[in-house]
Amino acid sequence: MNHPRTLWQRLFDALLRINADVLNDSSAAIAQTVNGTVAAQLKKHIRRIETEAIDPITGLVDYTRLRASTLFREYRILTAQLPAFALDRLATREEKLAFWLNLYNALIIDGIIHFGIRETVREDAGFFRRVAYNVGGFRFSADDIEHGILRANAGHPVIPGPQFGKHDPRRCFALEHTDFRIHFALVCGAKSCPPVSFYDADRIDFQLDLAARNSLNQEVEIDPDRQMIRLSRLLQWYSSDFGADAWVKSGLGDKSPLLRAISSYLLDDSMRTFIETYAGTVKVGFKAYDWTLNG
Repeated sequence: MNHPRTLWQRLFDALLRINADVLNDSSAAIAQTVNGTVAAQLKKHIRRIETEAIDPITGLVDYTRLRASTLFREYRILTAQLPAFALDRLATREEKLAFWLNLYNALIIDGIIHFGIRETVREDAGFFRRVAYNVGGFRFSADDIEHGILRANAGHPVIPGPQFGKHDPRRCFALEHTDFRIHFALVCGAKSCPPVSFYDADRIDFQLDLAARNSLNQEVEIDPDRQMIRLSRLLQWYSSDFGADAWVKSGLGDKSPLLRAISSYLLDDSMRTFIETYAGTVKVGFKAYDWTLNG
């Protein structure tokens, strides 16, 4: 006799599916790629996607055009070769940063199209855990790439513990240190994200500086009369990456490390002077995050 499955059993089954599915089906590969060249080919296609479907001013993505394009179908065929990619070929910090930043941003676009997102990625519960590629024989979700690899296995800001457990073989691929500039380069599919861009290993530090400068000079607001500064919500969520303590995430704690971390990226001399003078006493607020789809 078959007994009806309980709610908890169905939820557990759903979690298993979330942690198993990937978007890149290796059976779609039409030819074997020489190991190492798949990364270069992916970057080439990603650059073409950036040119053809992403507004260079606003950073908004034309998902409708991309969904129907031959270019996107070619990109998806290339992702089918990622399971055979040897991750240990990413030898330097610069190579790792560029590869994983580009893959994250492309994965989010792929996931939005695959799951038919229309208004916001929040339409799909667990979106950042569900969207994933098989890379080098391992499943990497968007959360795995961001919190496990790029944030040096720091873990999700609202979930205790590291992203990769002690015995998780993916731990060895994580960067050694978190670079807060990645938060101005990762694009999660929301309008409050920075514009979509892609990165080169040989120019990564210049490009990350540029991304941080562009985002901060648009986002930071100073009201000298009220002695107040308003920042992107990203700086609150990831306060520890900017050198502040974890209490800032809950609205408490010393926020001055956030201000000191970003001051050198501000182009306005008066803004930098204000921060340097009042970092320890000024009120710091965080803007609401607009999760509307960036398309």
